[in-house]
Amino acid sequence: MGITERRQREKEELKALILDTATRQFSTLGYSKTTIRSIAKEIEYSPRTIYLYFKDKDALLYEISVKAFTLFKKEFESVLSIKKPIDRLKQLNQRYVKFAIEHPAYYDLMFILNEPMQSDQTESGWDIGMSAHQILLDIITDCIKDGYFKNMNAEAVAFSIWSYVHGMVSLKIRNRMKMYPEENRLTLLKESSEIMHEILTMTKT
Repeated sequence: MGITERRQREKEELKALILDTATRQFSTLGYSKTTIRSIAKEIEYSPRTIYLYFKDKDALLYEISVKAFTLFKKEFESVLSIKKPIDRLKQLNQRYVKFAIEHPAYYDLMFILNEPMQSDQTESGWDIGMSAHQILLDIITDCIKDGYFKNMNAEAVAFSIWSYVHGMVSLKIRNRMKMYPEENRLTLLKESSEIMHEILTMTKT
């Protein structure tokens, strides 16, 4: 590997370290308490170094959000080859839970963080998230065409399902399941998702 390639790799590794550290601090400390200085201190670089990569912490949060929503959308896209809409919906719910459990810090920033970024890129930055939601909405629409959710509004059904699953994983991510033994918590999420799906299948006319 030549000097140019090595320097490029080092830059990419440092950028990844900055993003990983920022993700963790945003999730644990909150947006307002996370600063460029606190990130720099943790990775043992000067704040000036971070500014070579990102103009401010909004730019950091924006890039993290794009990466997170891109992974999230890929999980959703993985169910599109399933033939039956109701089976597609079941798998989508499972993929949602899987993503949240495997990427709790990302999920926290995407759907729980109470202090959204103020970057001028914010509006366009949610395009990926909106397209992921559209996948859910399209599946619900297909379920309606297949006889489920009779006389129900597709957006209301999609929002209801999203709220249910979001509530479950948020309780897990924010450690609000302490009344249940730790070894049972993931099983509870899985079984609760299956219960919801059983209820949904009852809506077919």
